This record gives sequence, structure tokens and C-alpha cells, in this order.
Amino acid sequence: MTGKKKEKNEWIENRKDGLKEIEDLLSKPSDRLDCYINLGIIHTILGESARGWSGILANPCVMGSIDSETTTKFLKKYAKLVEDYISLDIEFTETVSEILHKNDRYRDVDKNPEYQEEVMRYVA
Repeated sequence: MTGKKKEKNEWIENRKDGLKEIEDLLSKPSDRLDCYINLGIIHTILGESARGWSGILANPCVMGSIDSETTTKFLKKYAKLVEDYISLDIEFTETVSEILHKNDRYRDVDKNPEYQEEVMRYVA
């Protein structure tokens, strides 16, 4: 060991801040609108992390530096996380689709062109 103090990694600190923000959001009582807004905030936190992963995974220096055991360990963990996320994605999209199908405003989406583009991505 060189005796150098390990520098804080800004990326890791930002992810920790995101975890704290999620914890804070979930600890406060919220109404329906707050919950919807909090879903968006949490999704943004996830998106920031996903963009970081994309950069790491596309970096040949990182690719060449990580051993097989470490790669396999994180592959298994990440695959499980993504399976859970995709299952949630399907459940949420099915729920939104059912809700929109029941809503008169969206039922006849062809007659409401201003909503057609946004709605059609959820109503299949």
C-alpha cells in the first residue's frame, strides 16, 4: 500500500445519493400524484445508472481488465436484476394498458389524434 488516501469516486457518490433519495421518497407519506412523480424520479435515477453501465460495457480497457470470475459474478447478478425489471415492465405496461382501455378519453383513440401517439405505445 502506498499510504495514499483513496479518492472518493464521484460516480459512486452520485449513485449513493440516488439510493438515499429513493429511501427519502419512500419514507414520506404520499398521495397518488406524489407516487406518480416519485416513479419518474426513481426511473431517472435508474436511467442515469444504466447510461453509466453502457459506457463501462463499451469500454475496451475495462473489458480487457476484468477477469472471468468477476465478469461471471456480475453477469449473473445483472441478469437476475434485468429479469425482475422486465417482469415489472410487463406488469406495469399491462396495467397501464388496461386502465387506458377503460378510460373514455382513450378508448376511441382514433377520434382523439392529440393523444394517439402517446397512448398507442401503451395500448396494444
